[in-house]
Amino acid sequence: MAKKKKQLLLLDALPFLEVTEIGTLSLEDRVKRIEDVVGRRFNSKTIVKEALTVPGASCSPKSRPDAHKDLAQVGDAVLNLALTMEGYRRGHDRATINRMISNKGSNVHLGEVCSKYGFDRLLYTDPSQLGSVSYRTRATAVEAILGAVYLDSSLDISAAISVMEALRLTWPSGGTLREQQQPPQQKSQQQQQQKKKKKKQENKQHQQQQQKKREKKEKKEKTQKQQQQQQQKKTKA
Repeated sequence: MAKKKKQLLLLDALPFLEVTEIGTLSLEDRVKRIEDVVGRRFNSKTIVKEALTVPGASCSPKSRPDAHKDLAQVGDAVLNLALTMEGYRRGHDRATINRMISNKGSNVHLGEVCSKYGFDRLLYTDPSQLGSVSYRTRATAVEAILGAVYLDSSLDISAAISVMEALRLTWPSGGTLREQQQPPQQKSQQQQQQKKKKKKQENKQHQQQQQKKREKKEKKEKTQKQQQQQQQKKTKA
């Protein structure tokens, strides 16, 4: 109950109009609201409209009435690829990567992301739905937005990943799996070895500095001795 209340408060804090007024928003306003959330500017507003237009909406594009779902299919593939690439980089096994994909890419989670950032209030919906948006539709909307970003950026996966980061759809921050799974004793041993190595390097540098000082002193003494010998020869002469 507390979590649901927190989500509602978060939605209220965002600069969105009341649900009954959302239908009057222009495409430019909808695009800007998404851009403000994801931190990226779109080159094409048309592709954003396709991502926001639920099949059955009065403004569905006649040339591609299922563009919303088509973009979602692209976004789903991008989401899976990005999570798989990062999981591989971190050294996770396939089972762990698949669990992360199932978690981040589930309809429930994506639906919550859609509601959290108010994307559900920007959709062009079927009039028969009377403003209600199911979790499946919300999840599809998030995937469609990811797909739109990927296509709008000329297939730049890094652009899609930056949007995933903004929507908290990436792996948790931290080191690689191998670093995270190291036993405390092993970590302690490595830290001690690193300290010993550092101290050894410092001692070596100190010895080198002392050696240079000694050589400089010896050279100076030798020069002074030679000057004294030359002065003595001149005096005898």
